[in-house]
Parts: sequence; C-alpha cells; structure tokens
Amino acid sequence: MSESEHALELLARLSPSDRHWIVERLSATAKSRLVAAPDPGVEVAQPAQSPAVPQFAAAKDVERLNGADPERIWGVLRSEPCWMVCAVLRANDWPWRRRVLQAMPPGTRAEISRLERRGTTLSRPAMDALLKHLAERVGAPQGGYVPPSRFESLLARLRELRHA
Repeated sequence: MSESEHALELLARLSPSDRHWIVERLSATAKSRLVAAPDPGVEVAQPAQSPAVPQFAAAKDVERLNGADPERIWGVLRSEPCWMVCAVLRANDWPWRRRVLQAMPPGTRAEISRLERRGTTLSRPAMDALLKHLAERVGAPQGGYVPPSRFESLLARLRELRHA
C-alpha cells in the first residue's frame, strides 16, 4: 500500500468534519498526491457501463449504495471534499447519480465536472475503503449515536489532561 493509499485509508476513518479540516489545510501538492491521476501504467476505476458491481468493491457495499436514497447519499457526501465526491460518482454507474448532482449547489457541480474532465479518481484500495465507509454511513441510522472520531477522542483526552 502506497503512502497516499494509507493516508486515504486513515482519512476515511475520520468524521467528515475532521476530514474536511485536514484536507483544507493541505498544500496543493499534498492534495494532488492523494488523488491518483490517471497513469497509463496504473489501472484506474472508471464508471461501469452497466450497474454491475465494480470489481474492486465489496458487493454488499455496492448493493447498499445502489439501493440508497439519493437525498441520504447527498446528505453524507455534502461535507466531503469535491475530489472525494467525484471519485465516488466515477466509481460506478449509480442509479442516484443524476439526482445527487441535481441536489448539489452549482459551484460544487462545476467543480465535480472539472475534476471529472481531468479524470480524477482513486486507486483501487483507496476506492474500496471509501465505498465501504460511505456504505456504512449511508446505512447508519440518522440522528443515532455516532462514536467520536479518533481525532475527537484525542482532543477530549488532551482537554482532560489539561484540566487535571
């Protein structure tokens, strides 16, 4: 697993707000290293022509995402960086793709379109981790208990130590 794939796997485990906070503070160079640019020697995930299961993702995750409500999908993706949303949209021929794009603000749609023209995608292991995480979040009960991210847990422990 490359450093970029490892970083993406770690980012996928964070809450959306933590992920957004970290990604927004990365340099342009660091962001570009996280996003795998199409390279002739490397296979990249392309949208399937049929709703078949992408060969790199677990069937149960794709099945859960295929059957998900577009509003729920957008509710989960709205706090993610555009390059992550683009990678998810490019991963498969999702039945909710058009409705999710319509729900986006025009600026976000324009950025997604720009990234798609560039061919922005992720490596297979990174995409697998991202789709798994997305499927878990989409399947989680809305408004239910969400355990704190590792970052939030660390902050809480630091605050406790400071007040002790």
